[in-house]
Amino acid sequence: MEASLFVSAAVLGGAVKGFTGFGYALVATSFLSLYLDPGRAVAVMIVPMFAANLDLLVESGVRNSMRKLLEFRSLMIGLFPGVVLGMMGAAAVPEKLLRVVIGAFAIGFTLSRAGVLSEYFESFRKVCFRPYESVIGAGSGLIYGSMNIGLPFVTYLKSRDMPEEQFRSVLAATVLIGSLIRIPLASGTGLYSSTGDLVLSLAISVPAVASVSLASRLSAKVPSRLSRKVSLALIAAVGLRLLTSLTV
Repeated sequence: MEASLFVSAAVLGGAVKGFTGFGYALVATSFLSLYLDPGRAVAVMIVPMFAANLDLLVESGVRNSMRKLLEFRSLMIGLFPGVVLGMMGAAAVPEKLLRVVIGAFAIGFTLSRAGVLSEYFESFRKVCFRPYESVIGAGSGLIYGSMNIGLPFVTYLKSRDMPEEQFRSVLAATVLIGSLIRIPLASGTGLYSSTGDLVLSLAISVPAVASVSLASRLSAKVPSRLSRKVSLALIAAVGLRLLTSLTV
């Protein structure tokens, strides 16, 4: 039963990422947090998230992606130390608080992309984001390291109005470097509850990559507007379920 939950989370996250280019960690971690300890969900999803982004890095080229990443060096100066601190403190975050924050981020992400609210959000981020790149990086790293949620730095990168190909390659490089930092830290800080969790994390990377690949191919045949709406509906549903589960 538990193994099927992890596989389902990997496939759902991969499908959303394949259609939209991002959202793997938010969907997979949020879904798992409905049924399991969120801290464990965060740890087990690190390796599949790494694997799910390899295709973008290969597609763009490692050297090209790293060169583009250096254009955001101020963001990275804050981001990667923040990831380390977030990972070191993740085990101390209460389970209920993790559920609340992950659910709130899921709902916030949906609202930021929906209708009239998205226009207000666009104005807000253009005014507030650019002058504080390193601070945004540090805050994003703390959240990403402790909860698997890359929404703050994804939103910042989106605000820079770069071509979609550049956005995907920079995002992939950021996630991959962050994952390389997080995997040994998760093991060293005890976030993997057992060796079995690490093995499970490696195993579900296979369906994660397969799901991303299949969804990427299908995305050319599905209207982007439809895939976007379905993805947002899924994220909103999981986020709402996380928040309402606290009152049950």
